[in-house]
Amino acid sequence: LPLFREKVNGYLDRLFVQHPDSLKPAIDHIATMASANEETYKYLIWMLTLKYQSPSVMGLDALFVHLYDTYYATGEMDSWANAQLKKNLEEFAGQLRNSLIGSSAPNMIMLDENLQKKSLYDIKNKFTLIYFFDPDCSHCKRATPVLDQIYDSGKFDLEIYAVSADTSMVKMKKYIQDMNLSWITVNGPRSETAPYYTLYDAMTTPTIYILDDKKKIIAKKLPAERIEEFLTRYSSTTAN
Repeated sequence: LPLFREKVNGYLDRLFVQHPDSLKPAIDHIATMASANEETYKYLIWMLTLKYQSPSVMGLDALFVHLYDTYYATGEMDSWANAQLKKNLEEFAGQLRNSLIGSSAPNMIMLDENLQKKSLYDIKNKFTLIYFFDPDCSHCKRATPVLDQIYDSGKFDLEIYAVSADTSMVKMKKYIQDMNLSWITVNGPRSETAPYYTLYDAMTTPTIYILDDKKKIIAKKLPAERIEEFLTRYSSTTAN
């Protein structure tokens, strides 16, 4: 099995452009070959499900959705995948489906520190950065100043829509004051739209999404330290 896994990973990782459009047919091709043996077929699909659940390459989570749609939702894996497993996979695939790169970002309407409604879709800047954070998160406390420096620099036409995962308005207000933030900060649990964690793959903090002026997702889950580089490169590419 380790040798099989190594060969499959080598085939997919080295011989194809790491993009869903290239990898989907490659996956389906090897799945068709593996289907001649039920145990091999089962192992391959489960191995790939785990591989693309949290991929190292941005955007390849679309392959998890493809695997669910093609091999679980259709009943292909019913010989071993029980109802609870399929339900869990369906929920996670649905969460990912809402926030894939290239798709329109789901709107969020939440209350800010003054209990005013703030809609993600009211932002008209060239770029919108959605920042899911927790006031008690140590990683967030390191990421926030990095994002704030980019925001305050004025180098990009950027607005930040920061979503606090904590229910406490007191903690959120203190975080805004302590960090001296001037961007939009809202309380995630105080929402007029669906819970953010069902709209976005943002179960951990910090989690970052970047949207273009049409609210299309152009990047996700980048570390704060790579945001400026990404925006610079993206701006240069789109300018040409």
